[in-house]
Amino acid sequence: MTRKKPSRDATLGDSQLFASDIDMWHNAYLNRVHMPWDLYVDGYRRAAELLIERCETFYEKNTLVYPIAFLYRQYVELRLKNIIREGNKVVEGPQPFPKHHKLKDLWPICRSVIQERDLPISAEDLSRIASYIEQFCEFDPTSEAFRYPETNQGGSSLPPRVEKISLRGLADAMKKFAGLLENISRLLGADIDLENEFRRDLYPER
Repeated sequence: MTRKKPSRDATLGDSQLFASDIDMWHNAYLNRVHMPWDLYVDGYRRAAELLIERCETFYEKNTLVYPIAFLYRQYVELRLKNIIREGNKVVEGPQPFPKHHKLKDLWPICRSVIQERDLPISAEDLSRIASYIEQFCEFDPTSEAFRYPETNQGGSSLPPRVEKISLRGLADAMKKFAGLLENISRLLGADIDLENEFRRDLYPER
């Protein structure tokens, strides 16, 4: 006798967008960690990668390129903001947490964290990160170019010279870019752990 697969709770109806399922395998679990920054960051990056992997037809490539590029940009923005957020725990002069979406303004704050904490990031890697950010800013300075086809003024959201984007090239470049950003996050995390350990040793009663 085969076990009947649990069905979705009929009392919820088909109109419930964010309801849970009686079969736990079909549920995504939210708020399972205290500060879910890494879940958001990793989620946007992985979503872009999965979309690229699934792009097979000409139509899919021409339509999915927009969410793919947006997801990658959102990943970069959240990763930079999290570096700032974590860095504020140990730097001498914490910066107000940025509410805007301008990567060109986020990166200098991240660089100041790296320099003040003397993280072992080479000048070459810093230059590569700056180059990647400049490229994003050239295409999408305010995080709207890949979300809307037109600006608020009615013009094209993308630069007029943009005609083709290699999804394979984008994926390869983002893998390198993400590796550089993840390395900063790892080093900063280790630096914060050492700082906290030092403070506990220095002020054990606190």
